[in-house]
Amino acid sequence: MSAVEWKKLGDLGTFENIGVDKKIIEGEPEVTLLNYVDVYKNKRINNNIPTMKVTASLKKLQTCNVLMGDILVTPTSETKDDIGHTAVAIESLDNTVYSYHIMRYRLFQQNMITSHYINYIFDTISVKDQIYKYASGLTRFGLSKDKFASIIIPIPSLAKQQEIVSHLDTFTTLISSLESELEMRRKQYEHYRNQLFGDTFELLLEKADKGEIKVSTLSEVGTFTRGRRFVRTDIMTEGTPCIHYGDMYTYYGVSAKFTPTFLLPEVAAKLRFAQENDVVIVGAGENNEDIGIGVAWLGKEYVAVHDACYIFKHQMNPLYISYYLRTDIYHKQIKKHVSSGKICSISSDGIGKSIVPVPSLETQQQIVEKLDAFEQLIQSLETEIKLRKKQYEYYREKLLTFDKEE
Repeated sequence: MSAVEWKKLGDLGTFENIGVDKKIIEGEPEVTLLNYVDVYKNKRINNNIPTMKVTASLKKLQTCNVLMGDILVTPTSETKDDIGHTAVAIESLDNTVYSYHIMRYRLFQQNMITSHYINYIFDTISVKDQIYKYASGLTRFGLSKDKFASIIIPIPSLAKQQEIVSHLDTFTTLISSLESELEMRRKQYEHYRNQLFGDTFELLLEKADKGEIKVSTLSEVGTFTRGRRFVRTDIMTEGTPCIHYGDMYTYYGVSAKFTPTFLLPEVAAKLRFAQENDVVIVGAGENNEDIGIGVAWLGKEYVAVHDACYIFKHQMNPLYISYYLRTDIYHKQIKKHVSSGKICSISSDGIGKSIVPVPSLETQQQIVEKLDAFEQLIQSLETEIKLRKKQYEYYREKLLTFDKEE
C-alpha cells in the first residue's frame, strides 16, 4: 500500500455553506459572527478574532457553530485567485456562528494535525489549480460545496503530516512575528511623524499663535497645476515617463526618481509635466482616506502627470512636503473639502487651504532625515517578510508535493 493516499475532501469531511446573515433580529439571542474578512486575513482562528455582533436562532447557533479543528473556507470572490482562503479554528468558539459568506469544513474524524495539514495544503498550487478549474461565475466567482468536496489531496501518514505541519509552522510563526513588528513600527512611525509636524492640528495652531513656529497654507508656499488626461491603454513599457493617479496608491512611496510606466512621445507631447523637486499630489481615489497624498519627484527627467493629480511647485524641501501630506494634521484638514461619490475627489483649492508648518530649510532637512530613517527600517522589514514568504512558499510546495503512484 502506498505511503500516500489520494482522497477527495468529501471523503474526509463535510462542507456546510448555510451560515448566518449579518442581521440583528428582535427576540433572537446575540451571537458573535465569524465573517469573510476574519478567514481571509487569518490562518488560525481563536476566540479573540471574530468581533462582529449579530443575532441568530438557537437552531442556527447549534448548526452553524465553530468547533476546534473546523476549517473555514472563503467560497467566492471577485477573482478566481482569491477563492479558497482557509483558516483553522484552534479552539472551539464561544457563542459564535459562521457567516453565510464562508463555508465550514468539518472532518469526520477530528484530528488537529490533519486540520492544520489541510489548512496548509489549500494554499498549494495543486489545490489552487483545481479551484481555478471548478470556479464558475460572471462578476463573482465561486465553488459549490460539492465542487469543494471533489477536490483531491494527498494524505500521508499522520506522522508525516505532523512533520510537515511542524516545518511550516516554523515559517508562519517567523512571518507572523515579523508582521507584528512591522505593524508596531508603522504605528510608531505614524505617531512620530505627526509629532514632528506639530502632533495635532490644534497644537500646531497653538504653537503658531505663540510664535513658536511659522505656518502657511499650501497655496501660499506653492502653486498647483492640474495634469492632463491619459488612459491605461496609452501606457507603454518605454518612452516618456508618466505617473498615473492609480499608481500613487499602489506603487509610489514618499519619493521617486523613476517610473514603471511610459507614454509614446506623441501622446506625452499634449500633457503637463512635473520637474525635479516638484510634488505630485493625487486628487481622486476610491475613498477619502488616502486622497491628497503626494510623491516628491526627484528624477532628472520630466514626468507626465495624469489629470487626477496636481503638480505642486514650491521652494521648500520636497520630501518635507511629501511627508507632511501623510500626516493626520493634513488629512483632517482636507477631509471637509473632499467630494464623495463612486470616485472621491478634491480640488487644488481644497488642498491649498491646508495649513503646513514652515520651519527653516535646515530644520526641514533634519525632519526629513529622521523620517527617512524610519522609512528605511520599515522597508527593510517589508523586504525581509517578502523573502521569508517566498521561502515558505518554496518549502510548502516541496513538502506538500507527492507523486501519484499508478
